[in-house]
Amino acid sequence: MPSLPYLTRRGGGRYYLQIRMPPGPAWPALLRLSLGTTDSKMARYSLCKTLIWLMPFRDAETVRRQAEEILAQCREFTRKGQACDWQEIDDRQRFFATFAEFASEVRHYNVPDVTRLGLIEEWSFFAEMLRQDRARLYGSTSKLAVSTEDGPSSRHEHAPEPTADPPVGVAASSTRLRGGRKTSSVLAEFLQEQRQSNGDDSAQHDVGIYVEFLIALLGDKALRAYTDDDFASLGRELANIPDRNGIPRERARTLWDRFEFARRNGWEGLKRLSETSLQNRYRTGLNRFLTWAKARKYLTEQIKISIVMSAENLVALPRDAFTDEEVRQILSMPTFTGHGLNEKWQSGSYLAQDHVYWGYIVMLLTGMRTSEVAQLRVEDIIDAEGWYFFNLQPFDPAKGRVPRKDLTKLKTENSTRSIPLDLLLIDLVH
Repeated sequence: MPSLPYLTRRGGGRYYLQIRMPPGPAWPALLRLSLGTTDSKMARYSLCKTLIWLMPFRDAETVRRQAEEILAQCREFTRKGQACDWQEIDDRQRFFATFAEFASEVRHYNVPDVTRLGLIEEWSFFAEMLRQDRARLYGSTSKLAVSTEDGPSSRHEHAPEPTADPPVGVAASSTRLRGGRKTSSVLAEFLQEQRQSNGDDSAQHDVGIYVEFLIALLGDKALRAYTDDDFASLGRELANIPDRNGIPRERARTLWDRFEFARRNGWEGLKRLSETSLQNRYRTGLNRFLTWAKARKYLTEQIKISIVMSAENLVALPRDAFTDEEVRQILSMPTFTGHGLNEKWQSGSYLAQDHVYWGYIVMLLTGMRTSEVAQLRVEDIIDAEGWYFFNLQPFDPAKGRVPRKDLTKLKTENSTRSIPLDLLLIDLVH
């Protein structure tokens, strides 16, 4: 049978994984991990399972990236839940033994760039889950036996005992590990997943700031630990967050800062948020997070936030529109009547029909948002038997699938639409 890279054997005995690692204080330059078996087929299986989480770590170029790889694998283990058999426990024990010292170094030196990722908390939950799995399958939390051709009979030479404090106020023997993670840790996972999926940090603004208010108001507990009364209280207090106008900038960095400012200093000179903002942004953002958490089994049932409006919350204003006089003022600007050679906003004898010129014209004639106009491409203009339209959708299905990074970003799903080109716009082009 051909040999595999990284697979070695001691004189006909057990198989080992042997691999060179990047420089680091928490592992040797030449890492050797026992695969716990003398059976070649089982050794190859264990080797492949181990390389899945070891290779991304080895190839990471910074300590933060290494921590992110460990964190991602921790979350993958906790997502899968309880180990089904001794082979799965063997893989998890090998993972724990490899990175236990790395996690210890991060905890001991409190490395800020890594600590903020939530690695320490996630590692603690993973260690507790591993300890419970061992007790469940082996009736003991002593060092875990690993695989041989006859099953679990020999012991890891490298395996330290998993140690982790159970969540505060919850007995380790009854901890429901996935549901026991603090909300701040769950939020960090959500934001990281959204960042990888969308390629930006928009989820922090759309969701994160509202969940952070929840944590500040109700405490950083497991999502399952919040009661119906807690969520009812959240729904009432959201209506008591003031608009940022009238609050010093340093006192308005977060929603909680604004909430506390109004509570301590009174409402003189402050205004409450509008019903539209609370329902369309605050409630939607929180419910988006809670729906995601339910799908990831951080919640056992779906929670929906209902906001209780106070008599002081502002009503929504009807959508504003330019008057004829305002349109005339806009079109009387030098951009449309003639400007200087290097000064677009001063009168002159030059007229450049550039992106500024067409951007204003398109927005005035179609009502499109600035962000929508900024993303327009030539291929977004479609010809339907002589009638022209702006085709606003994330991508054109008729042209096949595209990478997520190439999607056109619209404000909401309902923003997908086709907009006829005004005949005046067509005349201006010609």
